[in-house]
Amino acid sequence: MIKTIDLKDAAERVAAIFFPERCVLCGKVVAYDDMWCGKCAFEKCGLLKFGCDFPHSFESALAGAEYNGATRDAVLRIKDTPEKRTLLFFANLMRDEILKNWGGVSFDLIVPVPINPSKLLSRGFNQAEKLAASLSPLLDIPVVGEAIMRFDDAQIQHTLSQAERRENAEAAYGPKDASGLRGKTVLLVDDVLTTGATLNACGKKLLAAGAAKVYAASATATRLRNQTPA
Repeated sequence: MIKTIDLKDAAERVAAIFFPERCVLCGKVVAYDDMWCGKCAFEKCGLLKFGCDFPHSFESALAGAEYNGATRDAVLRIKDTPEKRTLLFFANLMRDEILKNWGGVSFDLIVPVPINPSKLLSRGFNQAEKLAASLSPLLDIPVVGEAIMRFDDAQIQHTLSQAERRENAEAAYGPKDASGLRGKTVLLVDDVLTTGATLNACGKKLLAAGAAKVYAASATATRLRNQTPA
């Protein structure tokens, strides 16, 4: 029996000899098909729950990992440079949690959370959109990047208190292209979930535009008073 050779795999193995892959969390050399070294400790999140004082628009929310230490540094890096392996690392964590917790949900679309237009202009990309693009082939769900928009004059969320975040987020987002949303089950994607205010506001806009249901998935999540792993 003739064994076929995967030329792409063989090429990657050879390339790794001269240009070894590195751990996306600490930078140490790893095997060509590994994302991280295994020694880097990080805590996975999974499903998230919210306080009773925070009624939310999404059916449920989850995150791939806790936002601290090495994962925090990795998220900050993809805000600066959308490195493919780091994006894929987070996309794989999200994919695993989505299949584990929402395996019975039939998603129609992935919608990334938009960023401030001024920031998009200076940065040149939206990290949530890059993350959604990495997650899309893992779940076989198309990305719709123009469904909602963020207004340029909205305040930056991380400078505000929890109550202020919710109020600011409500006014910060609006519908952009609602075509194709009606009756759809949407997977809303972001890089960091802090209080949930941003995802909640975006979820409201999607539902108002005709979406049937919204589920929120983030690469990472912080631990705050109104949010702990379920």
